[in-house]
Amino acid sequence: MIQSFIRNEFAENFFEFRDVSKAFDGRPVLNHVTFTVKRGQTCVIMGRSGVGKSVSLKHIMGVFEGRLGPGY
Repeated sequence: MIQSFIRNEFAENFFEFRDVSKAFDGRPVLNHVTFTVKRGQTCVIMGRSGVGKSVSLKHIMGVFEGRLGPGY
């Protein structure tokens, strides 16, 4: 199982989303997306329809698995 993010309840970073890519029927939805949310920080994912907001959240919840980039 490939982990698309790392959670650590004792670290400064609550979770990291590292170089995640996802495509449906050959159409890329996420292309090497990376972001970090630090403990106590609020994060908002926003954008136009079809840019991967729901797909990103499904990765965070563990519904989808992504493809990690090199080095992860």
